[in-house]
Amino acid sequence: MAWTPRSQRLGKTDYDWPFEGVPLHLKPHLAAWLTETLAGTADPERACDVLALRLHIVLDKEYGGVHQIVGAAVKNDDLFLDCVEGALRLDARSHFTGKRDDKLDDLLALAGSAYKVSDDRLHLVDVASKQVEKTKTKALSVQDEASEELSEAWVKAYGRSPDASDAWDHAIKAVEAVLRPAVEPNNGKATLGSMIAVLNKKPSDWRCVFPGKDDDNSVENFVGTLRLIWPNPDRHGSGGRKPTLTEARAVVTLAATVVQWRREGTVVQKR
Repeated sequence: MAWTPRSQRLGKTDYDWPFEGVPLHLKPHLAAWLTETLAGTADPERACDVLALRLHIVLDKEYGGVHQIVGAAVKNDDLFLDCVEGALRLDARSHFTGKRDDKLDDLLALAGSAYKVSDDRLHLVDVASKQVEKTKTKALSVQDEASEELSEAWVKAYGRSPDASDAWDHAIKAVEAVLRPAVEPNNGKATLGSMIAVLNKKPSDWRCVFPGKDDDNSVENFVGTLRLIWPNPDRHGSGGRKPTLTEARAVVTLAATVVQWRREGTVVQKR
């Protein structure tokens, strides 16, 4: 149920503020979720062993692994979130059918957490603005190569273990996949750089859905948009500078917008 508490409506408090880590009001509920999820896997003992070994948690094999894992998790927020993410992956590989990822998403949202479950249901990622999330959802509405690349870019940009350069690379690949059929349909190895070159070589041969200042549907502004995405300053391990996470998130969001444009119709086409 969507509900804005009275004090928040009056501007006195903000219960929806994104809380980093595991705030106290979320901790017991998240501990219960982790306990139920680990206990509900096909092999709880094996699940606990996997988490313990991967996250360097020392277990006393004479006692129940689930409670030892949870007991260690509640003492350290980073470890807690690592355990939750690990449990998501274990749950996805088990025979448990309780939709634990949906319940986790509900808990995180209600508590105002800064995290949510990723679209692939295997990671915790930062909560983005509602408009950015809406753009991403539309862009991922079709299961294809562009969606796969964009999903990976999103995890690398907003996940708990971000990689700005990798996020940028996958964003470029998403745009390449979605534009290739329109710009270079006969070149299976077409890159965003080569597509920009094709559009620049004879711009009069192309039209863009945007009318432009002269109402001539010039591709000039669209090519400018593509240049904001290409290239990654750290491309091909060339020794260039590493992009910042802020830059990478902007590029990923812009890539999602370009993909969304293609989902809704032809952005650029031959005249």
